[in-house]
Amino acid sequence: MNTVSSSSFASSSRRLEAYLASLPAGLDSYPTCAQKGSVVRAFLAGAPQLRNLPEPLRVLASEKPLATSWVPEVHTSALYLALADQHFPRESDFLAYCARRNADLLRSPMYRALLAIGSPAMMLQAIRMAWPLFHRGTSLAVIEKGPGRARLQMAFPPGVIPELIARGIQTAFSVFAVDTLLTRPCTSELVEWRRDAATYEVFWK
Repeated sequence: MNTVSSSSFASSSRRLEAYLASLPAGLDSYPTCAQKGSVVRAFLAGAPQLRNLPEPLRVLASEKPLATSWVPEVHTSALYLALADQHFPRESDFLAYCARRNADLLRSPMYRALLAIGSPAMMLQAIRMAWPLFHRGTSLAVIEKGPGRARLQMAFPPGVIPELIARGIQTAFSVFAVDTLLTRPCTSELVEWRRDAATYEVFWK
């Protein structure tokens, strides 16, 4: 178990290599664990050009999947880490990029209906129900609720979601929460990451 700290990610050109080395079969690991093509397209919209990628990632970046297709989660995590390696040495800049891309995706016509919610209880239910629209082979559950807060846990095969990508996913929860609760101040944070799970807390007033 790793407790999250602000120094978890030093600037490095080796995030992608370290990620692939941590998996049982590199890019071929966990092929049934997948992410919706619409997420990949949103993430790559306006992204700087990527160079020197392994062949599956080069094709993914250059041809971009159909919005309705499914892409192996290992490939998407690897592609996002490659983008961080090549263009975002500072973690804060990469997470700001993730936040912008998640906002564009969730506010697009395809997913805007998910944001037509007015209460925290409905928001939590919508987050849980929306997860399978974007992901296969991973799960998201509300594991604890209290006044003004909730704790969510994402579970996945060991190593599939590295900590930096888990932090990027947190920005989607923030966008979702802010847009659905409208006038209620709301924040979210990653409070714990393990090789097979990430735990988030969402707070609102």
